[in-house]
Amino acid sequence: MITENLLLEEITLNSRLSKFREALKEKNIEAALICKPENRRYLSGFTGSAGYVLITAEKAYFITDFRYIEQAKQECIGYEIIEHHQKQPLFTILNDLRLENLGFEEKYTTYSEYMELQKKLTKTKLFPLGEITERLRIIKDPEEIDLIRKAASIADEAFQHICHYIKPGLTEKEIAIEL
Repeated sequence: MITENLLLEEITLNSRLSKFREALKEKNIEAALICKPENRRYLSGFTGSAGYVLITAEKAYFITDFRYIEQAKQECIGYEIIEHHQKQPLFTILNDLRLENLGFEEKYTTYSEYMELQKKLTKTKLFPLGEITERLRIIKDPEEIDLIRKAASIADEAFQHICHYIKPGLTEKEIAIEL
């Protein structure tokens, strides 16, 4: 069962990466740097709280600090995992790739992060990605639909249970504890 789940997850991540790369190609963007946690998780499967996803036409990198290396190795199937210290490997990789352009999440990147990218990537033009990832996330894949159905079923069962439990005199706290 675990092997089957990992295979399904790998297929899902590969499909998402493929669609993302196609969207980059349509915008003539060579690579993208993803920082927003929701987008990072959607594209890489990483559930931790720190890291960067760098996607090119051929490769996918997950860059994080020492705390998350083992977790990233387990969750980021198909990604090259790189440990960073104060973003240095990120800039090294970006410069080594000799990109003409790089997409970035303009609604999530701070001004100081943007300026740092611009300063350290002197031969790379920065382009806003717009909502490429968000548009992909809107369309749910079969695994996501299944999880949504399960969540709705659990919520329905909880509601049915609590309807039979509620009676006059109970506090909200008692109901919350039961729920």
